[in-house]
Formats: sequence, structure tokens, C-alpha cells
Amino acid sequence: MARLSTVATASVVVLLLTAAPSFGAAPVNFAPPKVVSDAQIVRPDQVLVCQDGEWDTPRPALSAVSASWLRDGSPAGSNFAYQVAAADAGHALACRITVTNLSSQSTSATSQPVSVASPFSTVVRAGLYTSQVSGSVSPASGLSARVTLNRVSRQLLGTQVPVSQGSWQTALPGGHALSGLDGVSVQFTGPGAPTSTPYVGGGGFDVGIGGVPVLFYQNDFVGFQVLRSPFPGSTGCGCNAVRVSVVRAAGGTETFTLMPAGFIPTSSSASSSYGTGDLVGTAPGGAIGPLDVVTAEIIRDDDQGAGRSVLSVPAFHGAFGASRPQCAADVAHGVVFCDSLFDSGTYRFTRRRSGQPNLVVDAVHQDGLDFGAKATLGPLLPADVVDVRLLGGPLLTSLHVGVANTDVTVDRRDYGFSLHATGTCPADEWSENPPSGALDPLGYLQGSYPGYVLFFSYVCPVSGQQGAVDSNAASDDTGRSPAILDDQSGNVYFTVTDTLAGTTPLNGEIVGPTFTASAPRGYIDWTRPQSISQSFVPDPAATVSLSIFSHNTSSQVAGPLTVDATLGVQVEGLAPGIYDAHWRVDDHHADSYTLFTTFTVAPGANGPAGATGATGSPGAPGARGDQGAKGPAGKRGPAGPVPKVRCHVVRSRIKSKTPKISCTVRATGARITSARIARRGRTYAIGMSARAHTALGLTTVRRLLPGSYTLTVVQLTADGAQAVSRRTIRLPPRR
Repeated sequence: MARLSTVATASVVVLLLTAAPSFGAAPVNFAPPKVVSDAQIVRPDQVLVCQDGEWDTPRPALSAVSASWLRDGSPAGSNFAYQVAAADAGHALACRITVTNLSSQSTSATSQPVSVASPFSTVVRAGLYTSQVSGSVSPASGLSARVTLNRVSRQLLGTQVPVSQGSWQTALPGGHALSGLDGVSVQFTGPGAPTSTPYVGGGGFDVGIGGVPVLFYQNDFVGFQVLRSPFPGSTGCGCNAVRVSVVRAAGGTETFTLMPAGFIPTSSSASSSYGTGDLVGTAPGGAIGPLDVVTAEIIRDDDQGAGRSVLSVPAFHGAFGASRPQCAADVAHGVVFCDSLFDSGTYRFTRRRSGQPNLVVDAVHQDGLDFGAKATLGPLLPADVVDVRLLGGPLLTSLHVGVANTDVTVDRRDYGFSLHATGTCPADEWSENPPSGALDPLGYLQGSYPGYVLFFSYVCPVSGQQGAVDSNAASDDTGRSPAILDDQSGNVYFTVTDTLAGTTPLNGEIVGPTFTASAPRGYIDWTRPQSISQSFVPDPAATVSLSIFSHNTSSQVAGPLTVDATLGVQVEGLAPGIYDAHWRVDDHHADSYTLFTTFTVAPGANGPAGATGATGSPGAPGARGDQGAKGPAGKRGPAGPVPKVRCHVVRSRIKSKTPKISCTVRATGARITSARIARRGRTYAIGMSARAHTALGLTTVRRLLPGSYTLTVVQLTADGAQAVSRRTIRLPPRR
């Protein structure tokens, strides 16, 4: 292109037109290329990128742009990205850009050289979800190393180990492993010990934590997803290089370093979805097979010269692409659920317990479980390990169980709802503190785990006593404890306490002085993608006790009474008045659930009339008094909430199965709805909901036979208004 300039002298303007280069002129470089590095000091194993510089010819008018690297002026490699080799230490590296225009005229320009420093004398190596930490240091004579595991503000000190021939190795303190939220530091003591050392982890890598995989593959391409600012300036992982190894099932291992996308040769496997900041590379052996194992090391160099840290990323198998299978377990009932699994197949769950034979359960992948598989292994104990593998395939993940207990208290008195929970957890382990909302494992674990991020906000104290969790906004209480992170795998576990499907008397119900109290007990199967009432699993082995207190004086008037799972318990002798019922459920896992309700005892009905006595002599008639004036009519009060109820029977295809009752209850302004189906004083089904417009699933406590039943519905509003309705429903014979 021609360059145009002007020179003004007095009133004469002279135009000076510089001659434009001919079509075949070679490109002209205005600014030389530049070597870009993530570190201020270049060392072996780091990745350098060569930037083009500035040219007079735009790229569309060029037929080719190539890059090469020079070590002390001699050829060292080609390509825009270059991995610094050990042989480069002590030498200078420069990059050369060669551009060629459409007339095949070429021009080359060379960057300023950068010096390559010697390798670090201090290296610390750790692995995600492992307890081993190792490293090297020089000089090493008379040195010892001590590792510290950092969890938020908690610092767990390890023991000192000697450095032998420049190397050392130790385990993290307390039997812990390195999670993605932790950091590891090391301190050396002895003559000539380094005053500063590299730091590993610290939660800055975000590698596969909470279902956010950053290491992925597509055919023969392996990538490391950038979660922060794009390259140059930062690779997103806060590291200087990512080194990948592929262990082939057929034998052999390939190791290569990932390069920034856009600075590598074009490959048929490359996808346009790779961002300019993603780190990608091509596996030399071709496409990654389903049984091939991919591992990676994240290398980060300290710019202040403290040393190098190397973090190993857990292996995953080619069949599962970007995601490692992730599992959650209810240890109280032994329900283990895993997702991010292959789209078909059978998975083997193996529970290992010291001194006992292994328990093996095979589970088929289910689309309805968010592409997951579920196994019930029975109650899990601390130190149990659950291994998960594709049937006939390699081990995919292991869940290590620790202590998890919870005590839940729910108060439904005074027409409201409040929840208070405490529990125990392993000392110094990460625990998830539920948000201020419903403790709803269906919505929380199905929507937020697995497959989404879990937020672990605090570390269990040394005492192992979890702090209280309060919720006044919850609409349903399910008795799930805060999830605990297994730092050896990235999986989670928790406990689900047994709860009550309802109570008799219902909350707010009016009863006579003698009645039968009952309370169906069970737990919520949090893996079912249905409503909570449909996910209730009866647990007749749990024990329920009932204590009754005066609502006005808080004095205990009855109990504790043991409530039989089938027959309930007979209560009699209560004077008319308002009472508080304290229902307590204790399950086999040493968890407890306490529910507070209220009910009213009405005066008993009059007894039968006695025999007629003898007729006495009539007395003299008295004088008739004047008729009093008629008082004014009182003001008519507002109508209470009239519930509209529709029920239907859900029969099982199996004749021996007990049919289920589902009712839809609607009433304006009602906050709490309770319902009971009874016949001749015996309760057959019961249910409770804190929502005004809802399908209320009733849990059957006795087998429903054809015939007529009485449906009692009690609805309470925020201002204390109460509506009780009774109607007859008929269960027709099975056809």
C-alpha cells in the first residue's frame, strides 16, 4: 500500500507520494516477534509462545506464516509453541517468524533472545486425592522436611522426615488426602536450608472438583479447559505447563505436553469449540480407547525462585471422556448413587469392611437416574470402602466412609415450621454447610450433586461436633445431614435420618380423652426423581416414642410412650385442653428426629341415661314472670377455609400389594394440611403437607380393603383459623 504524507509551507501545499512497492515486493517487518512466557524466569519444562510481531502485509494477503526456534542461534525446533528442554538450561532461546506473500516473496524476523535458567533446586510433588507428598532439594546434606496441610485457616502439621540423597517422601498428617480445596507447604531445616519453598494446590487449579472437569479428550486430542483469563498472560490453571500421559490398555505409555490452542498444527481431530486459552495436545498413539488411562501433571514455577510444584491429576479412563464417575452415599441406609457414567452397561458396587467378606451388588445404568447407577449395600460404617467399576472393567472410583450422624428437630406448633439440626463429622474433614433453604436431598443432590458444584464452606472441628443448622424457610424436612467430602476420591457421603410420614392425632386435630396415637416412620430415598411423599420408604425397625406436655404449663402429663409401628399406642385419661406432642424417632444408625405438634382434647360425651326414678308429688305452680326483651342478633363471623378434596386410589398390578391413596387438597390461606383415612377407629393411611395447594400422598399403615372409610382433613392458617372436614370415601373391590 502507498504511504501518503503532506508538508505545508506558507500557502503552498506540496503533496509527497512515496512509491508503493510492486506486487512482488517482499513483506516488511515493523516490529520483531516476541517470546511470551507465563513465568518471569524461563526454566526447563515450561511452554513458550512466539508472537508474530507487526508486518506491512495483512494476513489475508499472505500465503504462509511459520515459526522456528533458535538455541544460541542454532535451530532448536519449529512451531509457534515450544517446550523448554533440559538441554536449553544455560542457553538463550529466540523465535523466528517467516512470512510469505502471494507472490512467494518471504521475509524473516527474529525476536530478542531469552535466557533459560537452571532447573529448580527445590521441587515438591503431590497428587489430588492422595496422601503422599515427595520432592527433591539441593544441597541436601543434613536437611529434614516437614509438610503442612492447609485447610482454610486450619494448619495440620506433619512430622519431620530426613532428606536422603536429595529426595524425601512423607504422608499428609492425620491420614488425610489432598483435596482440590487444600494446599500443601513444606519447610526445610538444617544447614543451608531454603528459606522459601513452593506451594502446591491451594484450590487454585479447580481440577475436577464438584463435577467440573477441566481435563478432557476428544478422539486423539487431550485438552485442559481454561477457567480464568485466556493465554497469553495466564493459562487459566495458574500453571506453566500441563504434562499428559496416556497408558494404553494394549501396552505402552505416551507422554506429551499440552500447548495453547491456536499455536499448534491443525489436526483433523481439532474442534472449533476449543478456546484460544485452552491447552490442548495430540496423543502420539492416536485415538484414546475406552480402557486407556489418562493422567496429567500440572507444573507451576514460583517467579520468586522458591521452586517448582507438581500436582498430579487423578486418572480417568477413555470410556468416560472428561468426567470421572462421582458418587454420593447415604451411610445410614447404604444407598450409593453414582453419575457421570458411561451411557450403558452394568456397574459393580463392592463394599469392603475389615474382617468381613466383601458385599457385591451389580446395578444397571438408568437414564431416569440422570445417567447414573444406584446400589443399596446396607448401613455403612466408618472405615468402609465402596469400590465402583464397570462390570468386567477397571476400578473407576472408591468412596471412603467416615463418621456421619445428625439429630434433627422440627417444630410445627403454632401453625409454623422451624428446623434445627446438629451432628457429628470426622475431625478436620471438609463438610458442606447447607444453604438457608430446604434441606431437600431431592432438589439439592439431584440438582446440585452429582453433576454440579458442591460448596464445602467449613472444616469439621477437632471435637467432631457439627454446628447447628437452622432453617425457617423450608417447606419439607427430610433429615439429611450436611454432606462430607471424601478427600481420597472427591466423592461425598452423609446420613438421612428416619422421619415421620404423619402423626395421629394430626397437627391441630381435636380428639376425645381416649385415642390411639400412631406415627408411620421411614426415610426419604433421595435418589428417586419424584416428589418427597412418593419417595418415602417405610422403616418399621425404627423406634418412635411419644411424650405429651401441657401446652399452657409445659408440664409433662404422659410418656414417654413406645409407639408400635403397626398398632400405635393407646392414650387415655387426658383432661380437656391443648397439648404438645413430642415425637422422637431413633434409627439403627444412632440418628434422631424429633417432631413437635399440638392437638386439643375435647370433653367426653355424656354417658347413657340412668333408670327413671319414682314420681314425686306435684308442687304448687309458681307465678309466671314477665317475658324479657329479645337481644340484637350478633355479627356473623367470616367463613373459615373450606378445603376442596379429591382422592383417587393408585393400585399396583400385583394383587398382593397394598393400594396407595393420593389426594389433592386445595384451600385458600391454608398453611398446613393433615389428613387421615380411618374405619371403626383404626387408622389406615396418613399424610401431612406444609403447602396449601398440593397433591397430598398418604402413607398406608394398614392394608386397605374394599369398603367405606372416613377421610378427615385438618387445615390450619397463619392466623390460627382451623377447618376440619370429614367425608366418606369408598374403595371399590378389585376387578
